[in-house]
Amino acid sequence: YKVLFVKSILVIVAFWIIIPLFAFLFTFAVVKIIRMFPKRKLSKKGTAILSVVLILSGFLEAFSAGMNNVANAVGPLVASGVLSVGQGTLYGGIFVAAGALLLGRRVLETNGKKITRYQTGEGILLSSTGAGLVIVSSIFGLPVPLTQITSSSIIGLGMAKGGPNIFHKHVVKKMLKVWVVSPFLSLSLSYLLVSLFLKGDYYSIFIMMSVLLASLGALSLMKAVKNESSSIHEQGGGI
Repeated sequence: YKVLFVKSILVIVAFWIIIPLFAFLFTFAVVKIIRMFPKRKLSKKGTAILSVVLILSGFLEAFSAGMNNVANAVGPLVASGVLSVGQGTLYGGIFVAAGALLLGRRVLETNGKKITRYQTGEGILLSSTGAGLVIVSSIFGLPVPLTQITSSSIIGLGMAKGGPNIFHKHVVKKMLKVWVVSPFLSLSLSYLLVSLFLKGDYYSIFIMMSVLLASLGALSLMKAVKNESSSIHEQGGGI
């Protein structure tokens, strides 16, 4: 109670919404403008140059991820005095790199193949947008979600090329749900663990379990009502 810097939290949360939305709108607008002009076939030299630029922009985006995501991961350890700033930067960077090498493949396939198709120039736009927004945010000390920024840019690209059908893709629906649920789940879990292990407040477990069961029950009821309505409609019932 009264221990959170509420104004700072509200600013950070606002940027969680504003920056991915800006990435979506910016990418959508740029692709729409580009598609207004006739396509020109590039020479082999031009294609090679674009490929090099794409590689550099991808590396720049990975660099921007290190500026922001390492701080997000080890910030609590530095704040609690477990690690110094230098140690947190070093160890956090090592583990971020290890996570990318060992378990980054599936997310890479989702962003690279399962949302929409894009060409070399469009890839440069996506990587440059994500890198630029995250670097500017990092300079101002704002923790921002690179994953959401990049994915929002990809969705904006897909919408510019194929219309709102991009939102009907199963993987896009799943991502949007995770974006909404994950911050609240993280908040709830951290509150529960602090209450349980640091304060010995076992009553919190009862409260959290009650909320969880109520949420699951409400979702189950909504699904049952939806299925019943669909069944009635298919059988020709109703008005």
